[in-house]
Amino acid sequence: MAGIQAVVSVGPSTNGVSFIGYRINALNMEGYTNQVLQVAFAGTNGQTGIVESSTNLVNWAPVATNVVWANRLFQYFITNSPGQPMRFLRTRLP
Repeated sequence: MAGIQAVVSVGPSTNGVSFIGYRINALNMEGYTNQVLQVAFAGTNGQTGIVESSTNLVNWAPVATNVVWANRLFQYFITNSPGQPMRFLRTRLP
């Protein structure tokens, strides 16, 4: 699961450490597997974010309301099916 925090000492011969950076107050793409898009919103613990979807960048509809966890993230998953129109995502803060 994304968002796990750890202190890592990195020297010239350190292997097996990967980092993920998130833009604060924005949806960040984490991955796409088996027609499922995984995005994460980075914000302040307890902050509420409304994920909205649009097919034309004019008309937006809410698809989820989430609260940022203690790890400063909330995740959202979208399943794509063949024949669906392209969708755009954004997060609105109430």
